[in-house]
Amino acid sequence: MLKYRVLKTDSELLEFNKMYKLSFKGKETLGHNLPVASLKKRDKVVGVYKGTKMVAGYTIGNIPLTLHSHITKDNLKKMQELYPLDTCYDLSNIWKKGISGVKFMSSVWPRIVIDTIFFNLKRPNIIGYVVTGHGRTDAYNKAKPYYIQASDVKNEINIFVFTRINLIRAFLLLSAKVFSKPILNLLPTTNASQFNEAKK
Repeated sequence: MLKYRVLKTDSELLEFNKMYKLSFKGKETLGHNLPVASLKKRDKVVGVYKGTKMVAGYTIGNIPLTLHSHITKDNLKKMQELYPLDTCYDLSNIWKKGISGVKFMSSVWPRIVIDTIFFNLKRPNIIGYVVTGHGRTDAYNKAKPYYIQASDVKNEINIFVFTRINLIRAFLLLSAKVFSKPILNLLPTTNASQFNEAKK
């Protein structure tokens, strides 16, 4: 059974930082750079534990630190014309290591959605991030957020704004994608020659 803990001590934040970096090890992404000093500025840092081992995590904050680190001045100006920063809050640093995609989707993502929806009810807009080429990109696209900064270049960070409805829609799309894989893997495959014979 997974347990959730709001992290506050230096040792807990150091462990989050360590596991976050390890979750990106071997992947060509920009997301692994997360200083502990930056974590301390988040309003809520959540660690997910399997026994005594931290296996996933995420952060939520009123100050969009990831946004400030990656957005251009022009795009920030355009964003604030539509979504002033005082109407937004930030969901970022979502990671997993040591649990399956199905477990993460069935247990951790619902908790992320609930935490995010009720984090700051005075602010209607959520700032989110996805790396180009990441598995969540398609689901986020179909959820139709407003992209503030987007790139087709692999492994670059894309920044978007979405509402609570967009977040729920993204979760449902991600769930459908993850849970369909085991079912599809159980289905018998047909090679090309068999397919051609069947058409005759």
